[in-house]
Amino acid sequence: MTDAAGYNEKVDTEKLLPSLENIKKGIDNYSLFQRFPLFKWPAWIDSEDVNSNNIVPVYPPLLLNNHLHQWVAFSNLISREELQIDPSGMICTSDSSCSIEIWMVIGGDIYRAQDRHQSVTIERETETGVGKIAWKDRLFTVTTTMIGARSTIDESVIDVQCRLKEKTKNASIMIVVRPYNILNLGTAESVSYDSASRVVTINGRSTIALQTSPDFVLSGSGAKGDVDVALREDSTSTQCENGLATLGLGFKLSKNEKGIVFRIGLSGKDGISPGPCDPAVLKNEFSSFIKMRMKEGAVLQFPDRNIQDWFNTLKINMLGVIERDIYPDGDTQNAMNCRSLYYISRGLNRMAYYRESLKIMEEIKERFSFNKKSPQFNGAIDCCYLLGIFADYFMHTRDLDYIQKNYQYVKDLAGHVFRFFGPIKNIRDLSENSLKTYLVKSPQYHDLVLAASSLYYFSYISRCMGIFGDENRFLQESKRLQGLFVEHVRAKYVEGSSISNDFFYTDIYAAYPFLTESLSRNELEKLINTIFGYYKSIPIHVKSLGIDIFSSILIAHNILRMNDKRIYDILKKIFKVGGKTFCLPEFVSPGSMNGVWGDGCSKIISAELFSLLRDIIFIDLPERLEIFPVPLEEWFIPGKDIIIEDAPSRFGGISFRVATTQNEVQFHFDKLPKYVPPEILITLPFKTKIVEGDDFILKKFYDNSFLINGWPSIIRFIK
Repeated sequence: MTDAAGYNEKVDTEKLLPSLENIKKGIDNYSLFQRFPLFKWPAWIDSEDVNSNNIVPVYPPLLLNNHLHQWVAFSNLISREELQIDPSGMICTSDSSCSIEIWMVIGGDIYRAQDRHQSVTIERETETGVGKIAWKDRLFTVTTTMIGARSTIDESVIDVQCRLKEKTKNASIMIVVRPYNILNLGTAESVSYDSASRVVTINGRSTIALQTSPDFVLSGSGAKGDVDVALREDSTSTQCENGLATLGLGFKLSKNEKGIVFRIGLSGKDGISPGPCDPAVLKNEFSSFIKMRMKEGAVLQFPDRNIQDWFNTLKINMLGVIERDIYPDGDTQNAMNCRSLYYISRGLNRMAYYRESLKIMEEIKERFSFNKKSPQFNGAIDCCYLLGIFADYFMHTRDLDYIQKNYQYVKDLAGHVFRFFGPIKNIRDLSENSLKTYLVKSPQYHDLVLAASSLYYFSYISRCMGIFGDENRFLQESKRLQGLFVEHVRAKYVEGSSISNDFFYTDIYAAYPFLTESLSRNELEKLINTIFGYYKSIPIHVKSLGIDIFSSILIAHNILRMNDKRIYDILKKIFKVGGKTFCLPEFVSPGSMNGVWGDGCSKIISAELFSLLRDIIFIDLPERLEIFPVPLEEWFIPGKDIIIEDAPSRFGGISFRVATTQNEVQFHFDKLPKYVPPEILITLPFKTKIVEGDDFILKKFYDNSFLINGWPSIIRFIK
């Protein structure tokens, strides 16, 4: 059957709206690509496939970036906007009006990294936050360094250094403004260069400020054709009604090398002003700023280099939360993206970046609204996520003053959830789901568990505030919803009924991140085994989506809670996808492992991956603190300490140091957390004997695990 719009009644038409916009963009892209076939296009169109060395084909009528859909986000970590760098090194401006490419011209031939992006490597320095793009060809090398800065506006300084491998006459390097970005073609209607100020204006906004004047300037457009180095007719401005205005700024190479510095404004509204800059000084200042921020919050010193580097760089990623992470398409007139804010806030809280988390909550209070009289599904789901944000902040900060001040607001959110889900007696009472990637209009248990979790969190806040009537009322409703989910799990996984769709893995969200008490260890184990049996391996390949990186990380959290060493196989694969960029797309191809759609540099993935790395060090369960739930022997190296400082938890900041010698492993607990955990469970990867002390009680031990009471100053284990 079909509805009035002609869609099958089982299709969630509301979720189709973003897809319809993408389809329109795809048609527009294809039209430009077909009309102007001699233009040079971005790597996501013209590039060679890394596995087959064949050109990736284009099929009518859509042209979308669905095979190189990943990028590195870069900003000065102050701005709410960012640059995006694709795998070919193409730099997209924050307002998506254009991109910047580096071209080499040797003997009249143009060399573009976009024609073979495998020659490009992109790295993020893990301690300074500086970005580096290296393009290596048999004839030359080009290194681009990206530095965050601030003048009258937020900006990024780009330092390009080129060196020819052999002496060559008539060689030039070009900074080329291109009329496309990572997703769309035809984005630049006008581009001009002012020789007096050395400023490039794109679509009426001063966007780029050069530090030195180019030797020549070439332009192109749809009518005129692309930038042509053979013409060498200086033209400092161009316009194009098709959005294909392009400008090349050329610099002749002397002594086979050249350095070019330019500044790009990060603001999509304010223009950049001309002025000098010293990249070396700015790099030191930016690095110092990053190091200062890195010392704030949770700090880790760890012998595993991969874990250490990802831990550090994920903190940098999360400091760059931008408008696009908070509002769909970065438009502040749109409704807030409550799901994204929930996961981002969780990551910020576990990093102890409470200031950033607090800003999000204040923006929620100012901008979020819902229909209090007539609860609707989407509004109720949004309220669930927002309840989780406030509860998670409180759980880690114990900021009673803030929660007391905002208790009525949080209670209104909980009341809205209660009113919508209260009449739900079974899953069939829901007619839709909140999974953005599942277009079938049918209910999913994910949403029942989300609601149960949010109400549980509010009951916890109420208990801490001493408002026991609210605690009991909302806790009972949470338990009722959890009961519906438990019945489902026992029927589907424990008793072994068949899998009906590819999205059943979202049931595991109940244990983590929603942290309800509904699943027993046995039931969680059955669910994990079903996932492994169906998908064969993690990360999971969902047939209709590709490899789902985000959900795979959430599954990994649950595997870790089962003390399963397969967690490290999953981490190894995920680290490989991110490489030295330390950025991860939402969905990747199972063949090339390139991004295929979704957010190409996902903050929610950064947030949950950081939480996973922290949980490898310790998990803060309500009943105990688990240190090293799945330890590896190679971590315990004589002379190389493991140090965790001020890592947030439900018990307060956790700090300890693990020193390994030839004969001992020593745990030093120098700082007392705000609340002493009821128990501490320490697991080691080898057989040891604990040296009992006066300031703790050894309750029991089994295999390599030791359960103690107290917060000792030191615990010694004899090998």
